[in-house]
Amino acid sequence: MRYNTGNPVGTDGSSDPRDLYDNSGVIDVWATDRTRVTAPDRLGVERRTLYGMEQQVAEWLAAQGFEPVPLIYVDGTQLTVDRPTQLIQRNDNLYSVKLPATFPVGLSGTWADDQNLLVAQVDRSLRDELASASGASMIGYRQRTVADRLNDTANVKDYGAIADGTYHPLSERFASLAQAQVVYPHATALTDSIDWAAYQAAINSGCPRVHAPGGHYVMNKGTLATRDIVYTGDGYSTRVDFSMASGPGSCMLTQGELTQIGGLGASIVKGARSITFAAAPDLVPGDVIVVYNPTNGSWLADRDPYRAGEMWKVHSISGNVATIYGNSSSVYLSSEVQVYRLRGVRVSANEMHFSPSDTYSIAPFKVLFGDGVKVSNYWASDVTLYTGLEVERCFDVMINMASTPNRSPAVNDEYGLTISNCHNFAVYGGNAAATRHAVAIGGMDDICCVPNRHGLIYGMLLDNVDIASDIGAGDMHGNADKITYDNCVFRNGVIMSGRDATVRNSLIYGVSSADGECIYGTEIYGGTFTIENNKFISYGIGASVGYIHLSPGTSLAEALLIVARNNTFELPNAGATSKPMFLRARNSPRPCSVNINGMHIHMAAVALQGFLAADDQIKATLDSNYLIIDNVYGPAGTPLLVATAKNANVPTRQMRQAGAVNVTTTAAATIAAPAQTIRYPYSKLPNVSVAVSSQSGGDQSTVGSVAPIPIAYNVGTGNIRPAMIASSGSFASGNTARLHWVASLDDI
Repeated sequence: MRYNTGNPVGTDGSSDPRDLYDNSGVIDVWATDRTRVTAPDRLGVERRTLYGMEQQVAEWLAAQGFEPVPLIYVDGTQLTVDRPTQLIQRNDNLYSVKLPATFPVGLSGTWADDQNLLVAQVDRSLRDELASASGASMIGYRQRTVADRLNDTANVKDYGAIADGTYHPLSERFASLAQAQVVYPHATALTDSIDWAAYQAAINSGCPRVHAPGGHYVMNKGTLATRDIVYTGDGYSTRVDFSMASGPGSCMLTQGELTQIGGLGASIVKGARSITFAAAPDLVPGDVIVVYNPTNGSWLADRDPYRAGEMWKVHSISGNVATIYGNSSSVYLSSEVQVYRLRGVRVSANEMHFSPSDTYSIAPFKVLFGDGVKVSNYWASDVTLYTGLEVERCFDVMINMASTPNRSPAVNDEYGLTISNCHNFAVYGGNAAATRHAVAIGGMDDICCVPNRHGLIYGMLLDNVDIASDIGAGDMHGNADKITYDNCVFRNGVIMSGRDATVRNSLIYGVSSADGECIYGTEIYGGTFTIENNKFISYGIGASVGYIHLSPGTSLAEALLIVARNNTFELPNAGATSKPMFLRARNSPRPCSVNINGMHIHMAAVALQGFLAADDQIKATLDSNYLIIDNVYGPAGTPLLVATAKNANVPTRQMRQAGAVNVTTTAAATIAAPAQTIRYPYSKLPNVSVAVSSQSGGDQSTVGSVAPIPIAYNVGTGNIRPAMIASSGSFASGNTARLHWVASLDDI
């Protein structure tokens, strides 16, 4: 029986003994009652009992998926799990039943079967904390947080990309454009694809690296980066697809900065190592200087966009003088040129796969105004218009192992890999294929579209298809300077143009026309064209233009020298009108010369028209410093040089040929051998010499008792009749001798 006095507690508690009596009963209930979760205190307020507190904690733990005592899993022993909150302990690991499930769940005791019914458990509260905004601060890595580490790379899926190969507009996630722009400020319409919005958001994040995990990203418009950036993927499985995009910029474009700066204080001479400005230039070491002549055709008159200019990287600045790496390859008059500063973006793209727009001619991946562009392990697919990859007006470019097939029809400019107006570039390995040029080295019609210069294409496979125009798989447009193809396979043909072009160590198939030409070039600036250590295979006849056909015209700016060394030709269909090399000038204003040193003709069944044909289609005579043909092999009767009135007065050196014939004297003063055929006829009467020996090759100062004098009894361009005359009187009958002859042309 409680007193229930209702006395207030007061500052020091109640001093009434009756309240002490009531409190002892209350405490007893709170501590020992096992049925009630609450009980009233002395003043009638409900308070949780210890039993109630235990129940509250147990309920909370159950709500968190936790029961304090796990079931013990013993291999080979069946176990029943009654509730989803029960944990199962096997060794040092905790598991729970994988949901959804129907309880009770029976475990067989065979772990190989049971593990598929269970899921490993972690500290769920800790997991929640780590997933919170402050979670990264709980774990430090060296001197940084997890957030710092994660922000090194922007993963496009973290920004919402779906990448399932289906077009998903922003309208799937947002009711209005305003809502979408809260997440994607760059969005302009609810029809923008989510993949595009996520990719551009990752680029805009400022992270140095943007990574796209494997997946098919559907982009309905292009992305743009104007900063240094690294793009990465997971190889071919990372496909960035712009097939839905249309219009300018429908690609992954990375673009640097081009700015016009002050003019020159002095003209630039050929070979210059520094550039003098009219005033201190706005340049710092590492910038790229672009000197540009805007006059149409100022590099080569064949086309207006072939404009002169050059790029150099700045080493240092002193006053108004910039010291450059390298040197100037041409002369640039201060009155004719403009000067620009290129602060290019540094771009890398690795392990990625791209598809271009179906409706707009643009590469799916393009770098404009780059300085330090590195592309490796790159794939292009579904290219039906322009090209699979392009770098334009860039400095220091390296492309490694790219695959860029273009399956477009032959209706316009369709290429595999395109290099436009770039300096200091190299392409290593990979395969390019196209209707026209598999690799196109050309350019645009815009500011600072200078010639391509100092380029190396090494170890590539270049293929194209059979079209009426017989376009070469490998290319150099006329705005090319010092471009080299090395260790490549061309199926079919390669074009050599510009200045100082080189093709070496390569396998070159001829195009499929009747002629089957392997090398072709008409837009020729001059310099040295080097063709060395190649194997040519052609199934054409090489008659009208030859297998190597170089045809400089009136735009020839410097003297041209063609150096052809150690080349082999496999020509099963060659005939009497075939020409392995044809220099066919077209009113060229400067000398065009040839030096052939090593040419092997294989499989030709009959004598060809000549190893070298050289003339001018328009002029009465070919302007040439010399024509050299040496160390050649082919069908007997093939002339070294096709003789024409246009090359008759050109200085020439033609291969030394020799032979010997045995003679038996008669009682005559002159003993002449039968006419000896010179295997490869000369273009004009050769220089000859004759010597005499015994038939065994020993000394023979006399034949019989008479001293012989060797002479050339008769000489033609394709034969020689060696002879000997008696120094006095006549020879006696029946003596023998051997007459040796040597022929060559040695104008130079």
